[in-house]
Amino acid sequence: MICAFKSRATCCERTHANLSYETTGSALVLTKPTAPPLMVCGGAMSRWLVLLVGLLTISLVPSCAAAEVKISPTEWSLRLPLPDGVTGAESLAFDALGQGPYTGVSDGRVLKWDGSAVGWTTFAHHANYRKLPMCTVAMAPSEETEGLCGRPLGLAFHLESGDLYMADAYNGLMRVGPDGGEAEVLATAADGVQFNFVNGLDIDQVTGDVYFTDSSVTYPRRYVQTRRLINPDHSIMLKFTSW
Repeated sequence: MICAFKSRATCCERTHANLSYETTGSALVLTKPTAPPLMVCGGAMSRWLVLLVGLLTISLVPSCAAAEVKISPTEWSLRLPLPDGVTGAESLAFDALGQGPYTGVSDGRVLKWDGSAVGWTTFAHHANYRKLPMCTVAMAPSEETEGLCGRPLGLAFHLESGDLYMADAYNGLMRVGPDGGEAEVLATAADGVQFNFVNGLDIDQVTGDVYFTDSSVTYPRRYVQTRRLINPDHSIMLKFTSW
């Protein structure tokens, strides 16, 4: 079941296991900062609330115990070049075993990092990836083929089942099992309205509900940047439940 419950989507900056990440088009760069970043969703008031809770916690720790705490800040970064001919990545995920990262790329696949000895392997894809030659052989820029091959953006694992949920900009909400392969399309519309630009995604690990965004109610991904300069547009947040 799909329901739209917000008229405009909101976003939060997130990290995975205290890792921040950025993309350079041809590579994924993972960085572990010296101090874990805060997740802030509500602006300045939330920052002050987090700070206040932190100060209260410190004030309750005896001074002798605090003196015994030793902090050894470390920082490292890991550059993972993407396979030739693809760009990305917009999002990443790790499975319940900590394997990965997994990320979506411009030819419609979700790739898995299998370590430096193996590199990137194909983990999941839409049905069209195996059916259409243009998806596996670069015949045109990805901007021209992604409408058929797909463009997976947001990713998240349901840790109990091992299923990977994908927000594909063109193919909607998709899911694949722990072993990967061809993904199942779960939803392409809500209340009779087709999705245009499925984007961000997260999962409530307790209930199994999937929350995702449609970043444009008017234009698909390949047009959204230029069209928004001309006409107003807005996003919606949706909830998927399997029961």
